[in-house]
Amino acid sequence: QLRKFVGDDFTESFARGFKACWRLQQVPVPEPGTMGALHTILAGLTGLTLEIRDGRDLVMLNAGEAELAARYALYESNAFPYWFDALRAAHPVSVRNVLEDVLSREWRSTLDHSGVMRFAPYAARDVGLLMRTIILGLAEQEGPGHAKTARMAANALLLSNDDTERVARTARDLLQSAMAEETEARFAWLRVWAHVAPVDAADWLMDLRDRSADAFKLLVEGTADQLENDFDSQARIPP
Repeated sequence: QLRKFVGDDFTESFARGFKACWRLQQVPVPEPGTMGALHTILAGLTGLTLEIRDGRDLVMLNAGEAELAARYALYESNAFPYWFDALRAAHPVSVRNVLEDVLSREWRSTLDHSGVMRFAPYAARDVGLLMRTIILGLAEQEGPGHAKTARMAANALLLSNDDTERVARTARDLLQSAMAEETEARFAWLRVWAHVAPVDAADWLMDLRDRSADAFKLLVEGTADQLENDFDSQARIPP
């Protein structure tokens, strides 16, 4: 890719420059709602990736370098870099610290944003499960700042059947709060609850129908398409 942009004569010089610069920068955790990344950060991310492709042993990074590498990874456009799970395996504490920081910021933000939380369903399995654990912990403390965050969180929480009782209890509590506030987050939390504790969710819905047919209809209509898509996706997975 680099050769295509700069030509054969300059490829090695550019590669050396990129690889030299990644350790020299201060890379902040991205704030929700910010658009794009600085060119200097993208140059550092490119240099780090080139160094890894050249055989850099991630185990040999010190804790500061590992945390810096993890922060760079947050600036990849549509997924984590291919080496992110290997970094997690080599430096689990550093990677977890960075993920906790960025996911906490995204959770609290009241902005309509698309952050790294959306990567959870597409990340390497252990990375996705780590994100799920962090998100569940955040959800147990308080609801998210925006309904879109609730939808992304729901995708993460449904990655595994672990901690079913915790997930069900949290989804139920957040659903009840969202119902009181009449936010669209209620659709995401019903979706989660219906997956992990369908009988309890159904009983609660029947009680809601008896109390308010309009609220019942709105909630079911807002959730039905999401659940149908979930079950269609599961049906397409080969045995």
